[in-house]
Amino acid sequence: RILFFIPGFLCVKSFKTANGELSLKTDKNGIICVVCAFIGVLLRSFTGFMSVFSWKTGVYSVLSVLALALGKAAGGFVRDRIGKGALTAISLGLSGVLFLFSNVPAIGLTAVFLFNMSMPVTLDLAAKSFKGARGFSFGLMTFALFLGFLPTYFGYSAKDNGALLCALCAVSCAFMFLSVREEKKIAF
Repeated sequence: RILFFIPGFLCVKSFKTANGELSLKTDKNGIICVVCAFIGVLLRSFTGFMSVFSWKTGVYSVLSVLALALGKAAGGFVRDRIGKGALTAISLGLSGVLFLFSNVPAIGLTAVFLFNMSMPVTLDLAAKSFKGARGFSFGLMTFALFLGFLPTYFGYSAKDNGALLCALCAVSCAFMFLSVREEKKIAF
């Protein structure tokens, strides 16, 4: 039922909230942009949650959280400087390659930092697809994060499997590029 509910809900043009009328007005390209960004976030979430490293204990667990948070923050600054497509290619491409060697703590931490830099791109893409519904866009991407967490919750992990992490980065990058391409075609 959810598979039918989400596309149907995205076709709703507007509805009333306590704060006034909320507009989800977009076109076909906007829907494609959001769906591709959603899948990209879901894949990145899945990749992030299943990336279990044997070295991630003690001080390295703290450094890993710092790399994650600083990567997201740096991604916003870099996105404003070089653009969405370039940031996506650089951050997800380099992190994918570095995940191949992530059994070395310094390389793994760098991969985590770069991997998280693309987060601001997805939020920006969703917000631009639904100009009148930035909160909804943020919530939609948060739902994708939750869905990416579920396989890990049910016991799936890929301990020190850099090749799988690299492949997931590549697939996520492809969906992100499709989203960036469609965002350029949105007509308002």
